[in-house]
Amino acid sequence: MSLLGLMKNTGCYAAIRAFRQDALTVLTAHGVVPPASQLPWQPLREQVDVETFARQIDVISQHHEWVDLDGALRHLRGEHRYRNPVLMTFDDGYRNNLDIALPVLEAQGIKPLLFVTTGYLNNARPFWFDRFDYVIQQIDRPWTLRVDTREFTFRPGVASQMARVYQQLRGYAKRKGWEDHEFHDFFSDACRELESYTGKSLAVIQADDPWSATVSGEQLRDAVHRNAIDVGSHTIDHMRIDKLNPQDRMRQLVESRRILEEITGKPCISFCYPNGDWDHQSTVDVAQAGYQIAFSVDGGLNRPGTNLYTIRRVFVPTRFSEAQVEALSCGALSLKENFNNWLSSV
Repeated sequence: MSLLGLMKNTGCYAAIRAFRQDALTVLTAHGVVPPASQLPWQPLREQVDVETFARQIDVISQHHEWVDLDGALRHLRGEHRYRNPVLMTFDDGYRNNLDIALPVLEAQGIKPLLFVTTGYLNNARPFWFDRFDYVIQQIDRPWTLRVDTREFTFRPGVASQMARVYQQLRGYAKRKGWEDHEFHDFFSDACRELESYTGKSLAVIQADDPWSATVSGEQLRDAVHRNAIDVGSHTIDHMRIDKLNPQDRMRQLVESRRILEEITGKPCISFCYPNGDWDHQSTVDVAQAGYQIAFSVDGGLNRPGTNLYTIRRVFVPTRFSEAQVEALSCGALSLKENFNNWLSSV
C-alpha cells in the first residue's frame, strides 16, 4: 500500500479536513478530453480524460462543499462560512470545458469558473503551446531548436522523449527573462518553420479537435445566461502580465474584461494569471483594472482573510487515485510541500 493510501485508511485526511475546514480548495484544469481513441492526435502534455475526471469529482463531492465564484468570495471575505469548500476552475477557454466537462459538473450541481483568453475565442487561432505540440509530432527526422547556446533535439516517433524535451525547452525559454512578446514570437517563428517543413498545421483541424478547439462567444453567453458557469479573464493573448510593459499589461487586463462583459452581459470580476506568473505590481494593476479576485497556480489552500489577488490552486491529476485526489483536495500534499520547503531553509 502506498503512503497516500495508508494515510487515507488511517483517517489522516479526515483529520486534516477537520483541522482545515475553513480553507477553500480551488481546483484547476486546462481541459477534459474524451478517451484517447476518439482524439485525432495525442498531446504531449498529458490531459485528464472524462471518465477519470468524473471519478475525481465523485470523490471530492463526498468530502467537500462545492461553491461558485460568489460563494468563494463570500467565504474568503468572512461573510459566509462553508465547511471544506471547493471551487472548480478551468484555464484558457477550451471548448471541451463546456462540451465534455460541464455535463459532469452539472450532474452534481457544480458551477465552474472558466478563465477565457479572449483573443482565441471562436477558434481564431490555436494556442502557441498546442500549435507547437501538434506540429513537432509531424516531423520525420530529428529536429533541433537553439536558444542561445542550448540545443533541444526532438526525435520523431518517441513521444516520451519529445514530451521531456518540450518541457525542458519551455522551461528554459520561460527562465530567459524575455518580455512576453519576444517569448511568443520565438515559438511562433518555430511553429511557422515546422509547419512549412511538414505541411501540417493544427489550425486546419482545430475546429473539429476535441482538445484544441476554443469556446465561442455564443457558447459562453448561453452558458452564463442559464447560470451554468462563471467567466473570468485570462488576458487577450495569454500573456504573462509580469513580463509586459505597463501599457501592454493594462491593455491585456482592461480590454479582455471589456470583451467578456460585452459577450456575457455580466460583470467580469475575476482574473487568472497566465502561466501563474505574478509579482506585486501585477496584483496592483489587476485591482486597478477592476477585478475583485485573481488566481495563481501557486499550490495550496486559501483561508478567510487571504490576499484575494494571489489565490492558490491545486491541479486536477491526469490519472485517477482516490487517495491522491483526497490528499490534494484537503491540502495534505501542500502541507508536505510547505514542510519540505521549511526543511530546506533551516
